[in-house]
Amino acid sequence: MKPGFIKSRTKILCISLLMLAGLLAPSRALALPYEISYLGRLTESNGMPVSGPINLEVKFFRSLTGSDQVGSALPFNSLPLADGVFQINIQLSPADFHTVFSDDTSNAYIEVTDLTHSKTYTRQKYSTVPYA
Repeated sequence: MKPGFIKSRTKILCISLLMLAGLLAPSRALALPYEISYLGRLTESNGMPVSGPINLEVKFFRSLTGSDQVGSALPFNSLPLADGVFQINIQLSPADFHTVFSDDTSNAYIEVTDLTHSKTYTRQKYSTVPYA
């Protein structure tokens, strides 16, 4: 056999093995969390903004007032506030995301609790918006 033929065959074999390894390896994209953003403003009973940093906890529910929590509580520690305003990025696994936002007909309400000042705020309806 000619040396060029062996080199070409070796290259094709290497490329084929790399492609096969890529197909057989678990996809990292499937394991990545869904990240959703939430922005809010925390105020005292007199309307004055809460000052931070604070410890916050977020929970999701199916209704505005019921005990129908979905998913687990998510803590955010030492969260900075600017005039009472905060922004958090909530990371959910694909399974948790689909539990909270199960379909287009299920409601999802977010409940925010200021753990530092032991105050739970009124739940807000959360909606998803698809993007391409």
